[in-house]
Amino acid sequence: MDITTQDRLLYVYTEYCPGDFFWGWWLYAIPVVDGTPIRDTDGAWLRHASLEAVLQALGLPESDWRNPETYNAFLAAYPNGALIRKDGRRYSLAEEQKGIELWRLLRDVREAQLLDWKNADESYLAWVERQKKEESSGKNAE
Repeated sequence: MDITTQDRLLYVYTEYCPGDFFWGWWLYAIPVVDGTPIRDTDGAWLRHASLEAVLQALGLPESDWRNPETYNAFLAAYPNGALIRKDGRRYSLAEEQKGIELWRLLRDVREAQLLDWKNADESYLAWVERQKKEESSGKNAE
């Protein structure tokens, strides 16, 4: 089931996508359970109606998901991301939750993203790691 159709607490943040289909920044939403972002199992790139509803809940101007200004405006207002409550068909800015620090959520999702990139066979970081290993093994053979 799509994350944006379930009633829950969501952490919304910007994430950079290095993929060929859209090289750039996106808004991403993941559930927060017991103060922990659940990035691996359930998340969604925010586009179209979901993006418009989230931007409205945050008090930001509605914008097209392909417009870089969307992400600049979000980062200016919410540099560590934002907690959104999904309730029925409505999104609203969630009150600060006890024990949840936005900068920690951002750190956790950024670390997970970097590890994903590093461990992906087709990622740029994986390519760099392979190049280093090949250079290192070539020097050791000499």
